[in-house]
Amino acid sequence: MSALGHKVKQLIYIAIRTSQGETTAVISHISTAKQERATRDELKEAILMTATVCDIKGIASCLIPALEVYDNAK
Repeated sequence: MSALGHKVKQLIYIAIRTSQGETTAVISHISTAKQERATRDELKEAILMTATVCDIKGIASCLIPALEVYDNAK
């Protein structure tokens, strides 16, 4: 058992890759985060939180695609 849990790890990964502006990497982890019961609001907060540690570039390139993929994931 992981101390952080799979959902938290996915959200952290998504936040880190967002801070790097890596849209493809972010999108590739959305379905897994949703399967781990991450909510849309948790996903959005993880992405927006990166603004406190980096510039807006990553958010601008990742937020909308990530939310669209989340909304369409099973």
